[in-house]
Amino acid sequence: KKTVLVVGANGKLGSCVVDSFLSSSSSTEWEVKALARASTERLEGYEGNKYKKVNKQVEVISGFDLADETTYSVAGGACGPRGLDCVVIVVGGSREDFQKEDYDPMNAQARGVKEFMEYLDASNALKKGIEGRREVKLVDFGASECSHNMASVCDWRPLNDTIMGGNSSSDAFYSRGRDMLNWAGDLVSQGGGFCGIRSSEVSELVGKVNAEEYDGIRLKVLGDGQRYKISVRTKEQLDLPEASFQASFDTKEDEWIDVNLRWEDFTAVRQTVVYDAQLKPESIVTLGLVKSLFSFNGFRNKKAKEGRFLLQLKGGISLFKEECPRVVYISSAAVERNQKIVSEEERALEIPIVQLNPRKLLNAKYLGECFVRDSSSPYAIVRPTGLKDKAAEEEEKRQRDGDEGEGDDEDAPAAKEQTSQYLELSQG
Repeated sequence: KKTVLVVGANGKLGSCVVDSFLSSSSSTEWEVKALARASTERLEGYEGNKYKKVNKQVEVISGFDLADETTYSVAGGACGPRGLDCVVIVVGGSREDFQKEDYDPMNAQARGVKEFMEYLDASNALKKGIEGRREVKLVDFGASECSHNMASVCDWRPLNDTIMGGNSSSDAFYSRGRDMLNWAGDLVSQGGGFCGIRSSEVSELVGKVNAEEYDGIRLKVLGDGQRYKISVRTKEQLDLPEASFQASFDTKEDEWIDVNLRWEDFTAVRQTVVYDAQLKPESIVTLGLVKSLFSFNGFRNKKAKEGRFLLQLKGGISLFKEECPRVVYISSAAVERNQKIVSEEERALEIPIVQLNPRKLLNAKYLGECFVRDSSSPYAIVRPTGLKDKAAEEEEKRQRDGDEGEGDDEDAPAAKEQTSQYLELSQG
């Protein structure tokens, strides 16, 4: 199992993060360790004792305080011999924190994030890099120097619009000894408007490299500034005429560029008409390249033009793994808006949380982002908007409507003051 450490797990948002791991379709793949301060009430009582019922999946560890680096050993003890696959940092300060006169988010949060990131870098608590091979070559172009290369040289055949009465033409050929595939042709709009090539079958190679363990296809191309597509056909499409999965990529004129296309970038089409299907990498049978005057569903490809073209590919066609974030920092959607403000007049026109910015909370969150970026770990920064659970929504409604209910007139100012406090303590 993969191990994730959730920092600030007993807060409102932190407990939701823990719950998201437990309720996701991949929950059985994760061992969740929830770091909390002295109190773990929210974790132990959250939604009818949910965490106690699944305590085999969640280990609640109390005694950790992001603002106190002497407690970081608690996090170190949670790592185990294998290390952590991911750390999710959720900071914001509790209602009780904001009620303290000396509470300073800059000191308690931003500085805490800085010191904790330094601790993670120094302690090797996080796993480094990608497990297994980062990239594997699927199709060779004939000059591989890799002794353990499993790829093979494919045959390529043209698949132009002449099959439907068009006048376009293209073909592919290798540059001997240069590990390069050249695709040249002449695109004509009359009668069709597309050129293509398709490889020989690669399903055996796909099985050898375990394509489903990779994130997508990688090419190195030299083009002409136009937009092309890579096309793959799967076993499920063999009985569907003119069906394939396609993903578009742009080229730069006279410049070699790397093209990375994730599996999620591919769209199922019949000719250019989209239909509902999901690409299964392990089912890939053939690969192809397409240049068309149309994108999808009949829309024009504005970055393709008629006439002669040459697209060159170097180094083969590979499958790649992306570096997954080891640190996920939960910030706020309002931090950047707050950073752009240069006058109180501008602040007065902003949304409520930016107007209030209680104790410079948004400044602290933004500075925390900077410290995460400065670390040596792959990271992701999430800027959520209003994340609310049902209880919070009901409480907000009660406070919002407080001066509209029955009671004396003097109750109205009290309700408004309560609402103001609620907004001030809200963390965006």
